[in-house]
Amino acid sequence: MTKSLRPVHYSVRKVGKLKPQNMTRIDMPHEQTERLSQVALDIFTDCSNVGQGFADSLLAVYLSGLHHGSEARSEQ
Repeated sequence: MTKSLRPVHYSVRKVGKLKPQNMTRIDMPHEQTERLSQVALDIFTDCSNVGQGFADSLLAVYLSGLHHGSEARSEQ
């Protein structure tokens, strides 16, 4: 069994308790969620391997997520 991040199944996660300001929640297919998780891990790993700090690596993942989110929204 490979070690990787696994998204919490929708029936288990506590939806509605946490609502970040100015952010919306969308439902995605499981495969797409896994792909996005892998992209985020790859970005974080690459940033860490070149010596960027933790905060900079998280910022890179966040900015990538914003970019992917804006592209997904424009496709709708």
